[in-house]
Amino acid sequence: MLEEDKPLLRPRARWIVKEIELGTADVRAAAERLADKLGIGPLLARLLVVRGQGDPEAAAEFLYAGIERLHSPFEMDGMERAVARIRTALERGERIRIYGDYDADGVCATAMWVRLLKRVGADFDFYVPHRVSEGYGLNVQAIDDAAGRGVRLILTVDTGISAVEEIEYAKALGIDVVVTDHHEPPPVLPDAWAVVDPKKPGCRYPFRHLAGVGVAWKTAQALLGEPPLEWIDLVAVGTVADVVPLIGENRILVREGLRRFGRSENAGLRALLSAAGVSPDRAVTERDLAFVLAPRINAGGRMDHADVAVRLLATDDPTEAAAAAEHLESLNRERQLVAEETLRLAAEQWLGRPYAAAVVAAGEGWNAGVLGIVAAKLLDMTRRPTFVLAIDPHTGIAKGSARSLPGFDLYRALTECADLLEEFGGHELAAGLAVRAERLPELRERLERLAGSFQPEESKTPSTVAEADLVWDWDAANREWLLELEKLAPFGTDNPVPRFQFTGVRVADRRTVGKDGRHVKLVLAPDFASDDAPGKESGRISAVGFGMAESFRAVSPLSRPDLLAEWSVNEWNGRRVPEVIIRDVGVPHVQVFDWRQEALPEKLPELASSWVDAGRRQALIAFDRREAQAVAERLTGFGVSVWTADGEPVAPDDKSSLTRWEDCVDLWLYDVPPETGVLRRTLSRWRCAERLYVSFVGCTALSEFAAAWLEPAATREPFRKVYGALLNDAVVPMEELAGRCGLDETTIRWVVDVFGELGFIRLTDSGHVLRVPNPVRRNLSESAAYRNRLQLAKTAAELAGMAPERLAAVLLNWIPKRTDREERSDGFQIVHSCHTGLAAARHPV
Repeated sequence: MLEEDKPLLRPRARWIVKEIELGTADVRAAAERLADKLGIGPLLARLLVVRGQGDPEAAAEFLYAGIERLHSPFEMDGMERAVARIRTALERGERIRIYGDYDADGVCATAMWVRLLKRVGADFDFYVPHRVSEGYGLNVQAIDDAAGRGVRLILTVDTGISAVEEIEYAKALGIDVVVTDHHEPPPVLPDAWAVVDPKKPGCRYPFRHLAGVGVAWKTAQALLGEPPLEWIDLVAVGTVADVVPLIGENRILVREGLRRFGRSENAGLRALLSAAGVSPDRAVTERDLAFVLAPRINAGGRMDHADVAVRLLATDDPTEAAAAAEHLESLNRERQLVAEETLRLAAEQWLGRPYAAAVVAAGEGWNAGVLGIVAAKLLDMTRRPTFVLAIDPHTGIAKGSARSLPGFDLYRALTECADLLEEFGGHELAAGLAVRAERLPELRERLERLAGSFQPEESKTPSTVAEADLVWDWDAANREWLLELEKLAPFGTDNPVPRFQFTGVRVADRRTVGKDGRHVKLVLAPDFASDDAPGKESGRISAVGFGMAESFRAVSPLSRPDLLAEWSVNEWNGRRVPEVIIRDVGVPHVQVFDWRQEALPEKLPELASSWVDAGRRQALIAFDRREAQAVAERLTGFGVSVWTADGEPVAPDDKSSLTRWEDCVDLWLYDVPPETGVLRRTLSRWRCAERLYVSFVGCTALSEFAAAWLEPAATREPFRKVYGALLNDAVVPMEELAGRCGLDETTIRWVVDVFGELGFIRLTDSGHVLRVPNPVRRNLSESAAYRNRLQLAKTAAELAGMAPERLAAVLLNWIPKRTDREERSDGFQIVHSCHTGLAAARHPV
């Protein structure tokens, strides 16, 4: 790859736009037909088309299907037998045990069946295993406990499909087991009284992706003879929490659950929202389910025991619910702190092996309840299959969680490591495992080898693929059409929030926000929108980048960045305004950073410390040799390479270690060039341009000097004053001369330099100015110092007077252009000049 093919500002991911992949013209033609047929806006229609819902009937089903479109629960294999056994237990008064799981899906399913059995007057109890001491699924101790309490039927929810031996044990004790689950079944199914799982081999149920609570709800529907809509809010929470695809029946269940949240009679859900600070006046969204309710419900099982969450969701007592909600709120805060510390420790282990194809981190005393969270976050950081385990020093067993990217099948990988493992389970992207601590090094080695062979090339680097639906179209960006996109909700797996690619967008306003300044807020505008036009808010959209302030430090306010952004709606004081959330940013052209108002000499160290990046080749050019020397001395220790414009390094510690400034990607033009021709010739030699910082220190003072002294009569005035002062006293201390003449120090030094060059004065070793008696008469223009200063002032006035956009355009025009079509290493395709603000640069599709 040639040097000029290095990336400019690379996005974190390679972007693929579905609309372009499918053919923009074809998509828009199909969308126009769909919009006419359904009476919807063009933006919604385009999104439906690119997401495979271009058929009018399919699109209408997706947008409007309700409860009536749910399949009969009896289409699920084993349902009739399961319901018959539950009815028999109810009729006989047999004791039933609901056996659940400790995650939010299992907790919601357990609480729902507690409510159902309470309503029908059953003799029952519930049991959820302790995450740390018991682990996932049915276990012998719990079955013994059930037998001791007279249980005759165990009903599992969100678990049981793999409990072959445990169910045999229960049968031997005279306990029947009805399994309702949604996990992938093992090769051999348990010999339970009934097994209800839409993924079971031979099951003809039309929808395979129900969550555990969804299967439990369908079982309740079959038992009651009608959909139990009073508990559909619990179904919505568990479904979203389990990150199952939000399509088909899941979409219907979650959407209906969200609609009913406002009138939910579940005291526990209301108390949990209140404890989390969610206003009762605001409509609950799927984001609330995923990021407010689910973490707090999960906190019970992660930090204490899931029983507290089950009791919260099963109670009708507001006082009991409030107390339980506050307890879960406290546990969730504790969970956040523990997860943060565990993530730090796990990340340190990864940094010790940063090039390994898989991440395997383990530690004694780590809380098993947060390992899944830590694994997911570490996966996001590393973009590698991640295994995080807690070592029990008493048993010598390490138990943990694994998370993966598409393309690396965790279950398959763990199957190939089965000889090393005590136990494991899960699916392609998430799994659990246990291994003896002494076998961890061998397990790590094997997993790294498997990851290296299984991963697609794209997943082996931090740069992955990110999908956008559409290219942003300002003509379709009106408020009505943007708000109409809410019809696509609820969003989640397989139905993500709409994403747009902005190409070369104009940023009309930008500022950092948040207490710590970590976030950035932009106003994006089309080229035809004037910043000072009446009604300028129309035709614009706000954009927020959470945690992206640091990324935008590398984006000049003068640049036209490319953005990957998600649709959102900002609701404030009853007003709902569309906005976008920035997920990634790239700049496919050379950038100019205008520091003319920032780079005062006294701020030089502060600016340098913010500018220096050890990972980039950077150089500072000072056109004046004395200025270059002074800058180099002031920046000692910053690692800044200082050069003169003619290519000489200034006071380097080791000249051989310097990268020539022409080969640097970042260039800082420090002071004012003697003339624009010098500046043009300098920039024409810059081969590897990415970011240009211009401060032109002294520019303002020089331009003010030019305004004051460039008129011929005014130009001679400071010389008359100085010579007049010297006629009165032939010898004057340099520091007194400025005061006597009423001139600034810079002007005095210029006059003294000119007079000295012409032989009118001499400067003594003690710093006094001495008038030479009877000098030869000469014109000021004979002095090079005189001519250079006037030219410098003219150049400074020209550079200081340029608007930022004009300055950037002029400077970029002098940097060598890449005019040939190129494929860049960062995934940008360059059609012509890579550094003009209007460069035709796009992401590969």
